[in-house]
Amino acid sequence: MQNIIEIENVSFSYSDTPVLENLNCNIQKGEIIGIIGSNGAGKTTLIKLMIGQLKPQKGSIKIFNFEMDKICKFHNIGYLSQSQDKSKLNFPATVLEVVMMNLYKQVGLFRFYKEEHRQKAINALSLVGMQNYQKRLISELSGGQRQRVMIAKSIVNNPHILILDEPTTGVDKQSCDLIYELIKKLNQEFNLTVIIISHDTKNLKKYCTNLYELDYGRMNRL
Repeated sequence: MQNIIEIENVSFSYSDTPVLENLNCNIQKGEIIGIIGSNGAGKTTLIKLMIGQLKPQKGSIKIFNFEMDKICKFHNIGYLSQSQDKSKLNFPATVLEVVMMNLYKQVGLFRFYKEEHRQKAINALSLVGMQNYQKRLISELSGGQRQRVMIAKSIVNNPHILILDEPTTGVDKQSCDLIYELIKKLNQEFNLTVIIISHDTKNLKKYCTNLYELDYGRMNRL
């Protein structure tokens, strides 16, 4: 199988504090990868390196054999950050508008969304079963529903890779199970490579192709 992500001898430090040291990992196209680790183990730093917010101080990260700074990361990688509490989503935007926000690279800052952009957002909502909520305010939804909308926002640009940071934090068990089944569906239907950062070891073992533990700079396969 083809390696879609190649992490080679990556090191990163904040000031004099090493976070990642000579990290190596290959992720193949179509895999669901789970990454666990204690707080401070370097999970957030690894995510920032993979989505291009940080650059390795040593080593390299390649996507489809291209260095991170040579690809259009916004279209190749979809990213869902950790859950936000409801108060941070209490703004007057509809579900459809929230998903369309991730199309700004196609629209530009001072242009209007076209029907094609609206349809792309509706299609993404359909994939997560939220198309009937498109006119609802995002602040009116439950935690599990908001997470499904945020997943739709993450996939609206048809990425090759989807990175999810604690996607089920703060949701009930039913919503948690639904989100993992949704991830499985997206993986199977679109051969989408998925990377899940989570403390939910039980579900990671159930749904992931491979599970890794990030242990203070080292990636150990479990």
